[in-house]
Amino acid sequence: MSTVVNSEREDRQQPTGIAMPGAWLLGQRDPSRPAIVMEGETTTFGELVSKANQLSNKFADLGLTRGDVVAGLLLNGTEFYEITLACTQSGLYFVPINTHLAGPEVEYIVRDCDASVLIVHAELADKVVGRIEDAVPHRVVIGSAPGRLVQLRSLHPLRRRNSRHPLARLGDDVHLRHNWPT
Repeated sequence: MSTVVNSEREDRQQPTGIAMPGAWLLGQRDPSRPAIVMEGETTTFGELVSKANQLSNKFADLGLTRGDVVAGLLLNGTEFYEITLACTQSGLYFVPINTHLAGPEVEYIVRDCDASVLIVHAELADKVVGRIEDAVPHRVVIGSAPGRLVQLRSLHPLRRRNSRHPLARLGDDVHLRHNWPT
């Protein structure tokens, strides 16, 4: 079970300039404050924001631009929050996929949302391997990488493509796309 620590609190100083969302503000002002406590492991706001920034840079290195889609077939873990924050920060849509769906249902969602990146936990990779290779340009796995999936932490930086729409900056209007079961 995971716990997300409440990021709302009265600060003694008011932020200047762009109003920053809670996680990023706390990552700067109180980086040692616990953000996520999961199975006895604590991730601080500083660590969470740092990992989200690293992922944002990796998404940019892959050539993703504002409005592109990242789909995630993820187990409960800190990676969900890191990926969600990175997508929000970058202006990317994040489509979380229910882990209880069967392979064909996962395939349908991945194809329907036109994902540029699919991130999947290794334990769930059998639901996508052999189904989505032609539909998703970048496939990433958390854990041991079966088939043609690349490990999340070992994404190699690629030369960034020229883009029509740069990735969003903090403070830009961004949205999350939700995929509800029908």
